[in-house]
Amino acid sequence: FAPLLWLVGRRRAAVTTGAAFAVCTLLAWAAMPDDSWSYWVHHIAGAGLGEAADGLANQSLHGLLLRFGLRGPGELALYGVLAVAVVALGLRRAAHYAKDGQTLLATAVTGCVAVAVSPTAWQHQQLWILLALIGRVGKRRADRLVWPVLVVLSMTLSSTVLVPDNPFLGPIGDNAPLLAALAAACAVPFLTRSSPLWERPMPTPVAERLPGRFAWIPLLRFWRRPLTRPNLLLELMLIRVGYFVYSYIRGSAPDERTTAEHHGRQIVSAERFLHIDFEHWFNHLVAKTHWLESSMNYYYGTFHFLLPLSVLGYLYLRRPATYRWARTALS
Repeated sequence: FAPLLWLVGRRRAAVTTGAAFAVCTLLAWAAMPDDSWSYWVHHIAGAGLGEAADGLANQSLHGLLLRFGLRGPGELALYGVLAVAVVALGLRRAAHYAKDGQTLLATAVTGCVAVAVSPTAWQHQQLWILLALIGRVGKRRADRLVWPVLVVLSMTLSSTVLVPDNPFLGPIGDNAPLLAALAAACAVPFLTRSSPLWERPMPTPVAERLPGRFAWIPLLRFWRRPLTRPNLLLELMLIRVGYFVYSYIRGSAPDERTTAEHHGRQIVSAERFLHIDFEHWFNHLVAKTHWLESSMNYYYGTFHFLLPLSVLGYLYLRRPATYRWARTALS
């Protein structure tokens, strides 16, 4: 934080901070010369993490490059170039927000810079990413939730929950905390206090109140339907998390045929009692008709997923108000 103090004009505090860091480092070197040599010279980030420097626990640029298979002087040179770029851009942004009166945000942005450029980003360092939630982002009121939700999800959920487990999206989930730190340090356009949107973001247009169809349910009369489409990034993230929860619950069901058949007999008994037990007859009809069986199997394997997604995509672009209703109903 010494560079931040220097950039905002607190030169004496910056010098004192830098001197304290140098003295503490020298004392640690004198007390533990072997560990200090290993950490600073022999193998950067090779001590203190509790596991290999290329492990997922090391959410830093150095750890990311090591996970990509880079080694030796070439990796260190690329790491140095990236670190200098992140420091220059991140500290400049932090100083800007500090001068704007957002001291906590400036501190959090500086901490995110430290997470990205430190040889080893320990878990306690990653708490700076959560503090970046203090920053306000977005012109619309509905967009204010996007940045906090993304940060909380990236810091609390595993990679398989955040993104599908495949070679293309897997690295994004594996390095979600680092990506959040880089975004906070270098990219997220936090609002300044001088912005007219700081206190008064653009409201979400809503339809006029609809009269309640059922008078004995008073809440329906006060519901006002939003007319704009929700934030796409937030929608995709929440849909992904919701689908993971659904898959987890489905995968936790006991894999026993007898239990399933017992439940099926209970449903059939209820249908017979209600005189709606036509499914058994219809299933036999479909199984004996080859073209009907093949077409229904093909529909379930393709259009069963493709059609709802296509309809939701069309509604999102052309009918945003209807999209919200359809998305909630399909969920």
